[in-house]
Amino acid sequence: MIPNPPPQQRAAAGQYSSAVWRVSSHSSGGTNCVEVATLGSTTIGVQDSKNRHLPPLLIPNAAFTRFIGFLSLPQPEERGPHRA
Repeated sequence: MIPNPPPQQRAAAGQYSSAVWRVSSHSSGGTNCVEVATLGSTTIGVQDSKNRHLPPLLIPNAAFTRFIGFLSLPQPEERGPHRA
C-alpha cells in the first residue's frame, strides 16, 4: 500500500485542471498512464490519467530531476556480469 503524501505535497482536486498535462513517453497506451505537468517555476505535478478527479502529487523540480536521472541509469541486467 502506498501511503498518502504529506499535506504540503497534495493539491486541491481541480486546482490544476488548466495545466498542460503530458502522458509519459513510456506509457503503453493502455489505462495505466502517468501524466506530468509543470506547475509554476518550482513544481512538477504527477497524476494518474484514470483518476484525474484526484489531486496530483506535487514534487519540487530538483527532486523530480534527480528521480528522472535515476531512472535513466543502466539497469543491472544492462550493465553486464559483476566482476570481482
